[in-house]
Amino acid sequence: MRQKLTNNLGLKILAFVFSIALWFISLNINDPVTSDNYKVKVQLQNVSEMNYAGKYVEVLDGSDQVEVTVRGTRSALASFSSAYIVATADVTKMDENNRVPIEVSVTRGEDHLE
Repeated sequence: MRQKLTNNLGLKILAFVFSIALWFISLNINDPVTSDNYKVKVQLQNVSEMNYAGKYVEVLDGSDQVEVTVRGTRSALASFSSAYIVATADVTKMDENNRVPIEVSVTRGEDHLE
């Protein structure tokens, strides 16, 4: 059994290295769909209307950022940044549990993203 493994060892190593190189080449040609996570600061809207109504808006520590997952081709994500993501929270849409829905939109580069 050991002789079968060591027979033509150089050719086996060469085949292994060649298969890894071929795998890297196929990854670069196919441009697969991947995903990246970005942290985005939430922009509050209509705070002055809430203050005018006698209500006070307070952002708890660390709750003014959301993590957004963006899916797209690897080449599209290479030129994408968190500056293209806008997260807004309209405080006039606050529910009875004092939660505000956050709307996330992409300002640029939507053509290659999912």
